[in-house]
Amino acid sequence: MTQSNLYDNLNKLNSDELVERYKSGYYTDEAKDVVVSIFNERNISIPLVDENYSSVKIPFYKSHPIWFWTFFGAGITMLTRLIQKIANSF
Repeated sequence: MTQSNLYDNLNKLNSDELVERYKSGYYTDEAKDVVVSIFNERNISIPLVDENYSSVKIPFYKSHPIWFWTFFGAGITMLTRLIQKIANSF
């Protein structure tokens, strides 16, 4: 990836995403140079890289799309009805 393509792709990210990824050590050396130049353009102080940095965890129910919960609910309903039929047959 050329330097200008890398710059264009990284410049699309908002400042919070750039800072979080920079802190976590996500970027390669070449990408770090580009991110530092973007920080300078946006007047953001360059954060320190923290090896133990962990990003904010998204709760499980928020990280899965609606179709997942639709099929999960349907599966639970089918399982419940199956168990009821088996229990009523005895």
